Amino acid sequence: MNTYLLKNIHKKMNKQQLAEVVRLHKLFLDGDKDGVRANLSGANLTEAKLTGVKLFGVNLTGANLTGANLTRADLTNANLTRANLIGANLYGADLFRVNLDGAKLFGVNLTGADLTKSNLIEANLSDADLIGADLIRTFLARANLTGANLTEANLFGATLTGAKLTGATLTGANLTGANLSGANLTEVNLTRADLTNANLTGADITGVNFKGTMYENDIPEIINTEFYGIVKCKQYIRIGCKVHTKEEWSKFTDDEIANMDENASKFWSKYKAVVLS
Repeated sequence: MNTYLLKNIHKKMNKQQLAEVVRLHKLFLDGDKDGVRANLSGANLTEAKLTGVKLFGVNLTGANLTGANLTRADLTNANLTRANLIGANLYGADLFRVNLDGAKLFGVNLTGADLTKSNLIEANLSDADLIGADLIRTFLARANLTGANLTEANLFGATLTGAKLTGATLTGANLTGANLSGANLTEVNLTRADLTNANLTGADITGVNFKGTMYENDIPEIINTEFYGIVKCKQYIRIGCKVHTKEEWSKFTDDEIANMDENASKFWSKYKAVVLS
């Protein structure tokens, strides 16, 4: 860590100091012997101008990036755990495999950003702009996405268990294979969203707009039990992670049910009638 950061970590960096850190980090990435890997943990980067900079793998744990401009910046593999990015501009930024666990992203602009396989567990993304963002296999468990705009976002295989999406817009979003179990989807706009193989077990779908989706004329019934969550619709019945048609469920023998899980027999004896009703 350079002398400035070591002694003045919580003071706001000026333009020249920040430029020098970025320059040395670029040299480090290029394998230059004079390069120094940037450690900006806890740094005050309020309203910093970092458009297009390469900060691959940088440590920004707990950093204050409020209002910073990171348009098209490369933050691949960076650590932004508990960082404050409220009001920041990350338009088109590369955030592949970034750790944003517990980060504050309220109202941030992530339009077109690549957040593939990033960690956003318990992050606050309320009112964030994620139009067209890539969130492929991204971890968003228990994240707050209240009022967020995810129009045309790609959430293929994303984990959204227990996430709060109240009032969010997911028009045209790709949610193929996404795990939305236990998520709060109250008043969410899912118009034209692709929900193929999405897991809605235990989700709150009160007031959801399913227009143009596979559920437009087949609104799923969600039932919570002490064993597994049940999702019932005309197309299929999901019990926990098992998905079959109603006819297929009705043909399973007791032994076949028992072999599915250790609690399956108890569940089936109590809820078989509910499942097949």
